[in-house]
Amino acid sequence: MKVLLSHYRYFVSSGPERYMFNLIKHMDQGGIDILPFSVTYDQNQPSQYRQYFVPPIGRTDQVYFHEHERSLRTFSRTLSRLIFSREVEKAVSRMIEETKPDIAYILCYLRKLSPSLLKGIKKHNLPIVARLSDFGMVCPQQHCLRSGKPCTLCVEGNLLPSIRHRCVKGSHLASAVDAMATWYHRFKRYFELIDCFIATNPFMAEIMVRAGYPDSRIECIPTFTDTEAFKPTHAEKNGKQLVYIGRLDPPKGLEVLIEAMGILKNERKIDGLKAVVIGAGHDQDYVSRLHRQIQTNNLERYVDMKGKMPPDTIADYLGSAYMTVIPSIWYENLPNTLIESYACGTPVVASKIGSLAMVVEENQTGLLFEPGNANDLADKLCFAMEHPSRIHEYALNCYQKATNEFSYQAHIDLLMKTFERFV
Repeated sequence: MKVLLSHYRYFVSSGPERYMFNLIKHMDQGGIDILPFSVTYDQNQPSQYRQYFVPPIGRTDQVYFHEHERSLRTFSRTLSRLIFSREVEKAVSRMIEETKPDIAYILCYLRKLSPSLLKGIKKHNLPIVARLSDFGMVCPQQHCLRSGKPCTLCVEGNLLPSIRHRCVKGSHLASAVDAMATWYHRFKRYFELIDCFIATNPFMAEIMVRAGYPDSRIECIPTFTDTEAFKPTHAEKNGKQLVYIGRLDPPKGLEVLIEAMGILKNERKIDGLKAVVIGAGHDQDYVSRLHRQIQTNNLERYVDMKGKMPPDTIADYLGSAYMTVIPSIWYENLPNTLIESYACGTPVVASKIGSLAMVVEENQTGLLFEPGNANDLADKLCFAMEHPSRIHEYALNCYQKATNEFSYQAHIDLLMKTFERFV
């Protein structure tokens, strides 16, 4: 089978790209031909299909919107990639004509490739399966988050709240333009071109049903992890070390973890405990606030901001940690860190929200705390420190769950079954 795999970045930036390259590696080994279609950036991984990639909105060294220079060309291309891009439609159509794939598997495409991608694919009568990596189909802000709190005002179709609350870039104008683009896409029925949506967790599937998409067009297929790279280590776990791995962006709630560490230090008098934070952020103001929070509260010995680390070191940090902390204030979409932590036999303490509340089984594979509540997180961490035998039990359960539910084989069996429905 030949699969056209489209995503708007062809280098590892966050979870969707890690999923994409893991999938490519395993599918290639399984004799499935992957034909990537993406945007041309300097950071891209090599690909024999790069001649089909479309130019970026800005320069090839400008990936994110805040990096784009302000020019008429950039503004024009930003609008076209938001609404409809003939350039993308023609490029993907040419690729299909010349490479003859059997099916298209779409990851992230909104705002960088536009639904013109879908039209270009469907012109050739190819089935389209789209994986949902965020809430961009139902929320202009993409995270179902407003003023630091979960928000579902737009989920059932009315986008006016996103304009009223300036959900896109904090701007009425940007929010209005984004809403009009989505209304246009719905009017043109572009999303009807997608034969099947892949939700990574039941919570995402429920949100899509609330948005009006029939359950018959939604399959729930969890993300997988590389159980060869991520597995329990023989080294003794560090009973005083926690780990956070992910982006340093506001929806991730890092300030809650830092505040909880301050409570453990100053009120609970727990000494020697350290949270290792691995990752980088695009919002430098937010990252600076995190560093100031650590310095102001004298938490340098309690919170170690490692920054971005080589991918081959992540398994070691997860495997040696006592627990992984996921303090997100948004619903999340089954983050890679969660299932990688499970595969390493490391329990998770996470916000009781969205997909996290459905995948972290309290008192079985980890602990849950009230989102945004640093005191509750501190309570759960105290409990974990005081009950090492419980945490050991959780660790065994985590590893079993990872091998049973989040292995590559479990994922590919479900994914190929879905592909074969349409090919």
